[in-house]
Amino acid sequence: MILRRVTKHVKDQNWFAVGIDFFIVVVGVFVGLQVQNWSERQGDRSAEQRYLIELRQDLEMALNEIDETIANAELRRAAGAYVFDGAPPPNAVSTFKKMQRNFLGEDAADAAPEDYLPLIFSVARIVDKHGDTYAELVATGNIGVFEDRSIARELSTYYSRYDEIQTGDEMNWTQMTKTREILQNRGISMTSPISPTNFITRVRDDDEIEAALQNVAGLAGWQVKRLSNLRDETEGTLARIESYSD
Repeated sequence: MILRRVTKHVKDQNWFAVGIDFFIVVVGVFVGLQVQNWSERQGDRSAEQRYLIELRQDLEMALNEIDETIANAELRRAAGAYVFDGAPPPNAVSTFKKMQRNFLGEDAADAAPEDYLPLIFSVARIVDKHGDTYAELVATGNIGVFEDRSIARELSTYYSRYDEIQTGDEMNWTQMTKTREILQNRGISMTSPISPTNFITRVRDDDEIEAALQNVAGLAGWQVKRLSNLRDETEGTLARIESYSD
């Protein structure tokens, strides 16, 4: 319709009318673009809020994961202090109870941690990432959805740090595997009770067992320190996401 009207006005040499038609077309295109941009911005803000909610959930799960992994490492470190330094026996009951459920079953419900030192020294936990939302943001190219560009940079720094910690944690798994093999070769079972006095005597009489358990305890302390720092970083990142969401 516009094209026919413009053509007629040109043939009639009605230049004023041609100008009016041209103005209408320009205004129409401008308004259309503005509506499209507004719609895209609304879509971006909606997507941004969805991602922020999912990131908060991931970070909260990460905090729980870190806390449980720290507790597991603290139990190994306490076992090392008990065996090598004469410290009180490990008393991380809740963490030990999880080991019981996974390895001993209900028959050992009343077991004391010090009666299962081989189990404590042989089980390591590696921190899981809980970074599905960030991975999706990167994979889909939606990492730029945040109106505040610093959010993307902070997430990149945080999850790179998490990857670094996770890679370092694999050393604990390697040492656990080696320790388990050494104990099994000596006829010491992970899942059978052994008196603390008997176990400590056997450790002190066997240089290879002693070295392996000292490595376990040392790596546990190193893991606690690194994960405690990661926990602080996770809390900071979560606070940043919550503040931005508000």
